[in-house]
Amino acid sequence: MLKKIVFQLMMCTVLLFTFAMVSFAAEIVIDNGDPGYSETGTWVNSNVSGYKGTPTRYSNVGERTVKWTPTITEAGEYEVFIFKIANSTASDKDVDIEIVYEGGTISTEQDWTTGSSGWVSLGKYPFAAGTSGYVMINGELSGTATYTRADAVKFVYDTPPILEPINYAPVGVYYVDSIDGNDSNNGTNESSAWKTLDKVNSFTYQPGSKILLKSGSYWIGQLKPKGSGSDGNPIIIDIYGSGNKPIIDGNGITNTGVVHLYNQQYWEINNLEIMNDALDVATRFGIYIELSDYGTANHIYVKDCYVHNIKGDNSHPHKGVGIFYFVSSTDTSKFNDILIENNTIKTVDRSGIILRNPNDTFSTGVVIRNNFVEDIGGDGIVAKTSKAPLMEYNIAKDTSARANSANAAIWTWYTDDAIVQYNESYNTVRLPNNLDANGFDSDFNNNRSIFQYNYSHDNGGGFILIIDSGAASFNDGTIIRYNISQNDKEKVINLLGDITNTQFYNNTFYLDSTSTAKMIEVRNFFGIPKTTSFYNNIFYNLGSGGFDLRKVESFLFDTNIFYGAAAPVSTVDADVAVVHSIAVDPKLVAPGSGGANIDFNAPTRLSGYMLQSDSPAINAGLVIENNGGKDFWGNPLYQGKPDIGAYEATIVPVQTIDLIGASTLIDTKGGSLQLHAEVLPANASNKDVTWSVYEVDGTATGKATIDVNGLLTALKDGKVKVVATATDGSAVMGTKAFTITGQNETGNPDPGTNPGANSGTVVNDKPSQYVLNENEIRIDPAQNGQTAVTVVINEKRLVQQLEDLQKTEHKPILQIVLPGKHSLNAIELPLSALYNRKEENKETVLRIQSHLGSYDLPLSILSLDGIESAARLDGVKLIIRMNRGTTKDGEQFGEFITERGLNRIGDLIDYKLIIKTKDKEEELRSLGRIFVKRVMNIDHVIQDTSSATAVVINPNTGVLEFVPSLFKVKNGMTEVTIVHNTNSLYGVVQNKITFEDMIGHWAKKEVEALASKMIIKGTTDRTFTPNNKVTRAQFAALIVRGLGLSTENVTNVFTDVSAASWYALEVNTAAKFGLVQGVGNGTFNPEQLITREQMVVMIMNAVSLIQGTSMMGNTTNNPFADQEQVSSYAHQAVVDAVNNGLITGKTATTFAPQDAATRAQAAVIINRALQYLNLINL
Repeated sequence: MLKKIVFQLMMCTVLLFTFAMVSFAAEIVIDNGDPGYSETGTWVNSNVSGYKGTPTRYSNVGERTVKWTPTITEAGEYEVFIFKIANSTASDKDVDIEIVYEGGTISTEQDWTTGSSGWVSLGKYPFAAGTSGYVMINGELSGTATYTRADAVKFVYDTPPILEPINYAPVGVYYVDSIDGNDSNNGTNESSAWKTLDKVNSFTYQPGSKILLKSGSYWIGQLKPKGSGSDGNPIIIDIYGSGNKPIIDGNGITNTGVVHLYNQQYWEINNLEIMNDALDVATRFGIYIELSDYGTANHIYVKDCYVHNIKGDNSHPHKGVGIFYFVSSTDTSKFNDILIENNTIKTVDRSGIILRNPNDTFSTGVVIRNNFVEDIGGDGIVAKTSKAPLMEYNIAKDTSARANSANAAIWTWYTDDAIVQYNESYNTVRLPNNLDANGFDSDFNNNRSIFQYNYSHDNGGGFILIIDSGAASFNDGTIIRYNISQNDKEKVINLLGDITNTQFYNNTFYLDSTSTAKMIEVRNFFGIPKTTSFYNNIFYNLGSGGFDLRKVESFLFDTNIFYGAAAPVSTVDADVAVVHSIAVDPKLVAPGSGGANIDFNAPTRLSGYMLQSDSPAINAGLVIENNGGKDFWGNPLYQGKPDIGAYEATIVPVQTIDLIGASTLIDTKGGSLQLHAEVLPANASNKDVTWSVYEVDGTATGKATIDVNGLLTALKDGKVKVVATATDGSAVMGTKAFTITGQNETGNPDPGTNPGANSGTVVNDKPSQYVLNENEIRIDPAQNGQTAVTVVINEKRLVQQLEDLQKTEHKPILQIVLPGKHSLNAIELPLSALYNRKEENKETVLRIQSHLGSYDLPLSILSLDGIESAARLDGVKLIIRMNRGTTKDGEQFGEFITERGLNRIGDLIDYKLIIKTKDKEEELRSLGRIFVKRVMNIDHVIQDTSSATAVVINPNTGVLEFVPSLFKVKNGMTEVTIVHNTNSLYGVVQNKITFEDMIGHWAKKEVEALASKMIIKGTTDRTFTPNNKVTRAQFAALIVRGLGLSTENVTNVFTDVSAASWYALEVNTAAKFGLVQGVGNGTFNPEQLITREQMVVMIMNAVSLIQGTSMMGNTTNNPFADQEQVSSYAHQAVVDAVNNGLITGKTATTFAPQDAATRAQAAVIINRALQYLNLINL
């Protein structure tokens, strides 16, 4: 009996367990109002009944959705039904329904204007257990529809899912070749490539893998690889081989992308050609990056792809997209670190590039850069639902061509702090139902968007739309600045709705005489614009349109130029104030001359919209705080008072001054002579001069005075020199000699001793001037198109000047200015005279100045062996030459830099230091441990000095080498200061380097600047690997490169540094200059990882080398809790480095002296040291 009872209990347990296994909802119905039903937007009850006989829901206002989310207890395949509400023409003919299921998303449309109400099958789909799947209606209306209606959805269980095993591909590189590949191959090298995309799609890939498609290959189908990369180890799709990009033809595939990533991250898609053409209209994408209930997907890049002929559906912006990043669920999924760069998108219906989250969670790290979109049915490039997206250097052409609804070229929606800059938009098509068709658009729910440095022209609906739709949305704080609009149509500026705190300043708007466009049109759209300001803009309107300002709140026009059509008028009813207007021709250089597809990096881009030198817009504007710091062309703000329009006039420096008078003789007692200064060029920004009179040798005089207007008055007989000096900071002077007679009763000239107020007394913090006599200057005839000046310094005068310099409190700098603008400039100095005063004037520097730049010769150089021995010979000259590089030099230099992808800036200058005896000339190229300062003058402003550097060509090796260089913009020019211990041919180049793995890194700025300056190198062309550790040899090489030290003529110092090793020259050079020491027994341990304290010691040795003395201070303790871990030999170096800001602790309280240093840390300390020594700036 007991056994029977136990058996019955066991059977009951089995039955109960079996019941539990099969007891799930085979049919799930979600009605409106049930759990799992949700809405966005405005929905209300209808008088039309649904499947239960209860009211259905409807909406006709704004963006809105309805979502049914089932709770699936048993994974499997379900048939999905939706309850159709048929209601003649008032319902939507194209009800947009989206189904998200396990592994995908599908969109479909239903016609609810015909037939009867009831359940309609939407198909069978697999659903996972849980709440990840759903059905959603998008409420955007089409055609003549009045309402979108919604009621119920049901899910009917059909079969359990078929679970496919995960087929992992080992980490590696996989090759695919549509012509010579074979799917039976292993795919791991070019000779054993796979053939089909199905083979690629069958694997799940792991971090660090690559999928390489053969150039010239062609596939029909879809690329849908699985798996995700990881931080620092993305999975990369790219091309291999030379030739055309591999083509993937979707052949009309619908509801997905030709390339499709679903719930994946850390991918890079490069160099593909994508097409998806068809005869019919359907939902089609090119590259489709999709998230659904995923969370945050990081680092998904699409670069250098050609996407074209995507035959989508123009009825909805998300039914046809070239490159589409989309969150298809309404949870908090989002993207982070998006880069869409260098892609071409042509002939797409309906949108070119879109980023979209339907939820309120912002995607971050969004960069859309340097893409070209053309022939787009609807929108060109759109960033939606994102934080601080950056959209720059894109071109949108011929957008809005077919969609015939609200479309624009480049725009933002629901963003905070978007920056839209350096973009060009043109030929946007204005179809009858497209009330937008603008080049740019700041749309609903934008906060603090900035549109700057953009070029808009010939767009059918105008330059820009700024819009809000009332209480359901907002648009606040949009800034439009330093843009150029040329011949945009309809309404250049279109302001709709309750937008607030909008600013337009320093834009230039141009309409030609054929234009009928309005400059500004304002409309009530669920509200009116409030607090809108226009400052410093040029409205250049030769057409017939004007300003259409309806009812607004607080519109202010202040300090704008209106040329052609009249300015708007202040009105009380419209609340418009127009003040300080200027009705004048702004004198643009060539308005209307802007072309298409401009290069935003070209200095002369759109030069027709610059201001002429006599423009009334110059210095006529209002100061705007937080103005972005530069104008459309990159000129810094401000240069004087602000200018009006997109151009901030640059300062044109004075180049020459000629003194003009009726005579050079005053021969009457107390006579006067009026002088004038002819200042060139004619468009110099500041032509003011100061007047001074001296003895002809430059010393003070009492023979004449001169007033502030150039009136020279005689006092005593003799000769004087008059100097007119430019006040613009260029230091250009004009000089002329005058003879005075008839002043003295005795007839004998009186040299005079009273310098007077304008005698030219030197200010103590300026160099003392050596004023040349005429007999010290020799101008040689032109040869090969080059003129030459040679200055031969008088020994007695030089000695006297050096003696006088020691008696004053002036800086110990004696400046000698070489006259004129010659290609060849030389100065001959008496070497023995200098050598005899090397002790008295050991701190003295001779500064040789020419129009090419300057050269500082420290007299401490006289201690060099070659100079010291020569100084004992009679008649030896020390010659300094500053020559402009020859044509041949330029050609050779061009070959060097072309090979390395560099761009030359300015002239080449050849600096030479020569000892000339009776028999020979000997050039001193290397100056040992003496670092000489020289300045090169570049005749224009270098905009990005972080990517510029001086270089030198080693005449012995022919190698192009970095030299430290400091850049300073002054008076519209750039001074390049070089501190280096060699003389040679110098040039300046630009070399912009970026690394993909430095995006968002704390050391990005320093690393990429040092790489651009050729001080450091990446581990590949595209990566830096900042967290890799650094060896002692690598850091020694970094310092040698950073100081620009020549690696010639070094001997092997350490037994463990092989002469054949890559670092031998650098380590031995570092030892030669005292930057490194060994670790004992004649060894260096080059491959050992460098510690933080060792790195600091090397850096402080470099500081001492350049400064000439040790900077060791008196501090004995550092502020860190782990100071006892600092080795005794490194203790003072660490203290000095920390005190001088060259390095910080690893934490606030610890220094971690024995930790290994990373590549990023090494780059940062090198940068700090070079900036501390004033050798470079970023």
